[in-house]
Amino acid sequence: MKRSVAPMPRAAYRLALAVLAASMAATVGAPAALAAPVARPATALADPPCAGLFTSFWSPALITMRRSPAPVGRIDWNFLLTPAAMLVFGPMLTVSIDRAFVNSREITSPYGPHFERNTYDFHGSLNKYNWKGSAGGGTIQTGDRLELYWSLKSDSAVGQAAVVCTVTAPGVG
Repeated sequence: MKRSVAPMPRAAYRLALAVLAASMAATVGAPAALAAPVARPATALADPPCAGLFTSFWSPALITMRRSPAPVGRIDWNFLLTPAAMLVFGPMLTVSIDRAFVNSREITSPYGPHFERNTYDFHGSLNKYNWKGSAGGGTIQTGDRLELYWSLKSDSAVGQAAVVCTVTAPGVG
């Protein structure tokens, strides 16, 4: 029996391309331009909550996010290389967050370069932040849109990973 497939609507096609480009940004050696924030159409699905495991087939890392309980309510993360990425990057590498955004506005990096063994848990947290290039900043709030763009560098490879999510209520994740 022959099946017919309806053509994909143009908006869905554009969204699929944006998602593909964003996931490709996490591939080892992906061009830096792919790691820029992806403009999303108003009809796009909501970002996932900043809770739980973030990974993809192409990602060099397993990233776990959670929000600590009130009153602090900071975002905590653990960033571990996949076994395949350990082979690609070799025994030592530098991991940092090169770009970060809260509600689409760039903030100063919450995670400077860390040169460690490939088995290291590149962990960190974010609560208070400063706007990049101007005075002021804020504190992470429930409902904020958070974008974190990691850079991975070693003598044998470069790579990127990203998380884009919506901040959950304190204690979730």
